[in-house]
Parts: sequence; structure tokens; C-alpha cells
Amino acid sequence: MKHIYFFIGTTIITYILISLVTLDLMWYVHKALWIWIAVISLFLGLGCHFYVNLAYEKNKDLSNQLDVMVSQCQRMNAGKIRMSFKKKE
Repeated sequence: MKHIYFFIGTTIITYILISLVTLDLMWYVHKALWIWIAVISLFLGLGCHFYVNLAYEKNKDLSNQLDVMVSQCQRMNAGKIRMSFKKKE
């Protein structure tokens, strides 16, 4: 669902920039094919950029979680070993 926000944002930004360039002659924007090609290519570029960044962050978070789980298991097992060597009184 996030990708639709990139498309909407890209479309709005392109629409505003073109309206400034063409002095608010928006009828030309709707007729020009090159503007829609620019919007689609910009959308694809942003989508690829954010997808790569999101995938990297997910992998980074997963590795951090695994490291925490391993250290917790090691501490838990070390505690069990220490408890087994205690003298019962």
C-alpha cells in the first residue's frame, strides 16, 4: 500500500512543477505524453530506491533480533548450569 503514496506524491509534485513551468496552462499537461512518461519513470525510480532501503532495514532488524535471542539463550543456559552446581542445603 505504501507504493501508492509514492505515486500520488510524485504525481502531485510533477503537476505543481509543470504548472509553474507552463505558467499554469494545465490543459497542455493533460495533452502531453512526455509528462506522464516522466511521472511514471520518477515513480519507478523512487519505488526502487525505497524498496531497496526498506528491504535492507528489515534484514538489519531481523539480524539484531536474532543476536538478542542468541545472547538471551546463552545467559539462560549459563544460569541453569550455575544452578545445577549449587550445593543443596
